[in-house]
Amino acid sequence: MGRLLSLFAFLVLLVVVLAVGAVLALPLLPVDRFADRIEAAVEDATGLSVQINGSIRLAAVPEVKFDLGDFVIEATDPALPPLARAEGAALSLNTRDLLRGDVTVTRMRLSEAEVNLELDPEGGIAGMPDFAAGATNADASGAALPGALRLDGVVLERSRLQVADAGGETLLELSDINADAALESLASPLTLSARAVWQGTPLRFEGQVASLERFLRSQAVAVDGTLGFADATASLLGDLDLSTGEPAFLGWRISASGPDLSDVLTRIGVVLPVASRLLPAFEARLTFDLDARLLSAPQIVAQVGETRLSVPVQAILSQSGRVTFESLEPMSFSDPSLNRWLTGTPAGQVLGLPSDPELFGITRLQTSFSGSLAADGVLSLRARNTAAAVGAQGLRFSSLRLTAGDGFFAGASIDGLEVSIPSLRRVLQTFDALPAGLEPGVLGPLTLAGNARVSDVGASVSNAVVTLDNQRAQGSASIIFDPVPSIRASLVGGNLDLGPYLNLEASSAANRKQQAALDPIAPWGTEPFDFSAFKQANAQITALLEGLDLGITRFGRSSASLILEDGIMQAQVDETAVYSGAARGRVLIDTRGPVPTMNMQLQADAVQAGDILRDFLGIEFIEGATQTNVSLATQGPTPQTWMDNLVGGVRTEVAPSAIRGWDIPRLVDSLRSGTLLQSSATNNFFIGEQFSTILQRVAATGTIQNGVLRHEDFLANTEALSIRGRGDIDLARQRLDYGLTIEVQDGSLVVPLRIVGSWDQPELTIDGPALLDWLKGNPDVLSTIAGLWDLDQYLPEGASVASLQAEARAYIDAEATRILSEAQAFEQQIEQAVIDERERIAQQLSEEAARQRAIVEQQAAEAYAQLQAQQQAIEARARAEIEAAQQQALEARWQLEERLQNEANRAVEDGLNAIGLGGLLGN
Repeated sequence: MGRLLSLFAFLVLLVVVLAVGAVLALPLLPVDRFADRIEAAVEDATGLSVQINGSIRLAAVPEVKFDLGDFVIEATDPALPPLARAEGAALSLNTRDLLRGDVTVTRMRLSEAEVNLELDPEGGIAGMPDFAAGATNADASGAALPGALRLDGVVLERSRLQVADAGGETLLELSDINADAALESLASPLTLSARAVWQGTPLRFEGQVASLERFLRSQAVAVDGTLGFADATASLLGDLDLSTGEPAFLGWRISASGPDLSDVLTRIGVVLPVASRLLPAFEARLTFDLDARLLSAPQIVAQVGETRLSVPVQAILSQSGRVTFESLEPMSFSDPSLNRWLTGTPAGQVLGLPSDPELFGITRLQTSFSGSLAADGVLSLRARNTAAAVGAQGLRFSSLRLTAGDGFFAGASIDGLEVSIPSLRRVLQTFDALPAGLEPGVLGPLTLAGNARVSDVGASVSNAVVTLDNQRAQGSASIIFDPVPSIRASLVGGNLDLGPYLNLEASSAANRKQQAALDPIAPWGTEPFDFSAFKQANAQITALLEGLDLGITRFGRSSASLILEDGIMQAQVDETAVYSGAARGRVLIDTRGPVPTMNMQLQADAVQAGDILRDFLGIEFIEGATQTNVSLATQGPTPQTWMDNLVGGVRTEVAPSAIRGWDIPRLVDSLRSGTLLQSSATNNFFIGEQFSTILQRVAATGTIQNGVLRHEDFLANTEALSIRGRGDIDLARQRLDYGLTIEVQDGSLVVPLRIVGSWDQPELTIDGPALLDWLKGNPDVLSTIAGLWDLDQYLPEGASVASLQAEARAYIDAEATRILSEAQAFEQQIEQAVIDERERIAQQLSEEAARQRAIVEQQAAEAYAQLQAQQQAIEARARAEIEAAQQQALEARWQLEERLQNEANRAVEDGLNAIGLGGLLGN
């Protein structure tokens, strides 16, 4: 700004030089003969070296007029080129005033002038004279100006101005300069009307500068005028003081307006990535003072179209280049539509930002701020009591701290953050990010409160409270921006209902059958797992919830954690209430190898087994509260290979329980009565959805190898039955091969069953060979049921019930003889073992008695020796104590006698003193 004002001063001075030269040259007629004297007079008056290379012509009618050709103003430094050169100059003086001794320049015209200025390293104009403050004549230091000067009309035509820096690079170039000026005196305002062209843009100025004398002597001036730039105009009013070497702007008021801000910015070389339609007509008002590097701007108001900005601010501009600033009042910004900015910028078009006039509607911002901008471009910003709104969305925070610079971001912190979104669904829909399958009414109002920290290496949120659809949770989270981001989070919440968001559906037998029907060999599916997300981030997340509803099931109070680390996922539930019971467990999935691996441990206590099997596997078979321990491991690229490679162990106990679809007591009763084997539809007699069996307890321990669960100790019982079994459950192929033995608890009947087939359509048969083997050992039962059942038709060819009974009795007799013989032999073995043991114990007791006697004698000898040693020590200690006591008694006696003697002597002296003979005994 100082450089531009100096240039303006030089132009004014150029006008003054021409006027002074004309006034001083008038007495030097004839002018051609006195050109040297004219140049010398101008130099004495202005301090500038002037050359008149052309002719000088004088005319006196109707006014005195000088026509000057080839007018040159030299620089004060001879090594520099001329400051200005004009092809022609004409000055007109009022003849009547001249005869009275007054100098009145009625008109001055400078044509086709070329002004070439070069700045010195200090920023001043090289080759300009130094007008000292207060100099009015030649004996003062510096150049002096005449005491009286009047310009009625000054015209500058078709002129050009060029300004270069100390290195010769062009800084400013104006062409086609045309100006009119009027000056009553140096002390009066200079009225100026000027036109010029800058880089093809027309410039104009209309106004007054008061005064030139003040400006040239003290480098202070008052400006009041209108500046035009293309179609834009600005009114200027204020004082400018350059006396301290730095510009001081005092009491400035600027008002600017124009029909097209985009055109103005384009002309000055400012290119914004914004469509020109967004930068229409504008208005701006600025009130400020700048003195001693202190800027105070109580009013900075700008409006572009319907966008309005108000930034009252003050700042300190230090010599080091640091700027410290602070808002005087809260800054405010408003715009009727953020949507037009999102769609009207190249960035928005490249990023494909959506268009939603309602969502991105009226935008408002209000904040108070302070901070600093260092010379190296480092910005430190502090904002407080900030409120922003975009459409119906709102944001508030109590304080913000930010530090950033050219090419780096040190960090920002936000305290008291509050975010409000009336419809999260609307926002996600606008960005085409709404998950599929959500219920229509979810993702409504969202609020977020807490504190946030952001830096170039990470971000965090603390003391956060989130509410969504009237559900509330709180916690904290952080992320480190590594190549693989690291996330830490903790969540504490009440009862959360995620069912409407997850839209999970419970499994069912129909769903499982449908999947198995697609590929019976691979009923679990062959779609490869996609665990790529496990390698996209590292995470440690913990959660403590009062309740969690997933839609297909509800959890009570739960404590859980999730860890992601280098492609390993571990989900751990430390405690949860689910399915009327409690559970805890851990699942680990490792995706680092060629195929993903899985390990799982699960413990369930009083959990309803039927609900779990129904919801997650679609198995509707058993009901009851279970105590279960599960340990599993597998690997593979697909769900089917996981089941094929499954290994581990399962221990389960369900009590009380029920088996749905089977009526086992009905089966046993029908066997005992003979009605079952007479039925043509054996399975339908006790198998169907209408049947069930109430069990007091079901328990089994099994091992899993290659996807097959093997039970060896299945056990169940009702009030009258005991059921044992063993067999295989093929988890990979969803098939059964299981043997059960049902025994009536009074021993009256044993029914062996075999279950083979798919989970959904098992085939149950009576194990005939196993039943006959049992009947052979129970001929009485065989006789009882023989009358009820026609067993001959079920026996092999050549066999009959009579032969079976005879065989059974012979078998029983043989078994009884064998058992009796074995019992007698075992009894003899026991008798001999008792005799041998008695002799061994007697021998052992004799040896032990001798050993104990030797130990007692040894201990007695050691005790006697210790007693002898102790007796001698006791006698010596007693003698020493007696002698010490005697010595103490003798010393006490001496002390008593001495005290008695002293008391007797004192009594005699007291008596003598009483009768006046105190000195009889002497001293």
